[in-house]
Amino acid sequence: MVIALLFEEAITMDDVRRAWEAWERYGEGRRPPLWRVLAEQPGIDVEAVRAAAAHAYGFAPADISPYATLAFLEMHAHQFSGTQWERMIELCVLPVAQRMPRISGAGNCWVFATCDPLRPEVHQFLETLKQDRFELVYAPESKLVALFTLLFAPEDEEPAWDDPTPFQARLPDDPPASPRSEQPAGALTFGEYLEWLLERAVGAAGASLVVQDDGRGWTQVVVPVDDGGSSDDDGGSSDDDGVRVRHDPFVRYVQDTLLEARPVASDAARTVLIQRWLEDGLHHFEIQLSASPDASPGRTGAVLHIRAVDVAA
Repeated sequence: MVIALLFEEAITMDDVRRAWEAWERYGEGRRPPLWRVLAEQPGIDVEAVRAAAAHAYGFAPADISPYATLAFLEMHAHQFSGTQWERMIELCVLPVAQRMPRISGAGNCWVFATCDPLRPEVHQFLETLKQDRFELVYAPESKLVALFTLLFAPEDEEPAWDDPTPFQARLPDDPPASPRSEQPAGALTFGEYLEWLLERAVGAAGASLVVQDDGRGWTQVVVPVDDGGSSDDDGGSSDDDGVRVRHDPFVRYVQDTLLEARPVASDAARTVLIQRWLEDGLHHFEIQLSASPDASPGRTGAVLHIRAVDVAA
């Protein structure tokens, strides 16, 4: 992501050097991603850094027609409580659309625009909503603030949008030979892929889905088999239906959006609990990130274990 900013000439090597020195001062504990430290440096265009981070992690740019979006918000505002609206304003996250998801069998998908789609607090908040599944897209903070101002303006005032033409948030171009350039056209975003995994975990009858590198840099989903069933070389049955994304960037996405700023159960393997409102109600999931035990050539990187759990058990 930092390379993309250098490629766009949005930052300089001196900026990166200062950010790296500041990043190293955090020590070996819970260091934030380098790009967040970069955004804190004097003279840095914070919005450019956020846009590059959103692009690097596969978040689409928001495509918003201001007055059409305002009409959508006025129609659906009642579905959120006053407390939820206050939290959305605080986090700068705004529902801008509803659509049918690309994942087969899923319910309606709410599209939320935010200036920082990687912020863990945003994901934690959206998990608590009963609006089926959700998708995050990127929009500049200034555009979202303007929409909030229009939506919550006093009745005796008529604030105007400075530019009523539709806009699509601009994301930086990929540098040559970037990992994103290998992603097939029309592939699921990392967020959509995670939702697909959670649906699979619900149907796995308490077994953990193991998400690992397939040896070629893509994700491979394996369900462990205990007694005599058909299994592959990893001691489990493949369960990915050909759905895949780039492994290491997806692991970083999970780490930066779900594992940061949450209680960790153990030091040996980072384990957190998340929740999702699916079509049949509220589900809880245990997500664990650990080092790969597979030493065979090409099998490198971390392994994710995802399991549906009963928190009342």
